[in-house]
Amino acid sequence: MGQERKPSYAQAQDGELGAAVARAQDGDETAFAVAYRLVQPGLLGYLRGLVGDDAEDVASDAWLQIARDLGRFKGDGAGFRGWTATIARHRALDHVRRQRARPRPGAIGQDVLDLPGPHSTHD
Repeated sequence: MGQERKPSYAQAQDGELGAAVARAQDGDETAFAVAYRLVQPGLLGYLRGLVGDDAEDVASDAWLQIARDLGRFKGDGAGFRGWTATIARHRALDHVRRQRARPRPGAIGQDVLDLPGPHSTHD
């Protein structure tokens, strides 16, 4: 009871993140880079849990949307982490849907492509 809980690394960085996001919204590219460096490692870990090896591709898509919509974000550092995670989750779900709609060819499909045709190419 009454024990003081130490903040996590992410929580300790939220003040710096909030300030960086505010400056980035005013067009400061260096501040956007700071926000990216603070958020990307955790975001990438989250995405690895959702899409595995495709996490970096999905993160790239997410950061494109984050950069595009940054001016609409309202909140602090913790809010920015949540907002970016929501965007990343949506991009991950889109990625999974695309994978299901267009499955990757398996070994059997490649074997069929390598079979010779029934007709002679000479004719």
